[in-house]
Amino acid sequence: MDECLLYNEPDLYDLLFPNAEASARVQDAARRERIVASEKFYLEEAAAAKGGLVLACGSGRLTIPIA
Repeated sequence: MDECLLYNEPDLYDLLFPNAEASARVQDAARRERIVASEKFYLEEAAAAKGGLVLACGSGRLTIPIA
């Protein structure tokens, strides 16, 4: 099976899926809003789970803000 560089190279992944803070550099306003909204969604879900949320760490884009 061919490997996908997107998942093997964290820098490539982070360019496509920046965290909310880094999204300020995203030129497309609609994309920037989706990035911020997705992070907000996961933060709210983590708070509601009261420690019961299980997820993969990946590049830390969502795990770090949740922590």
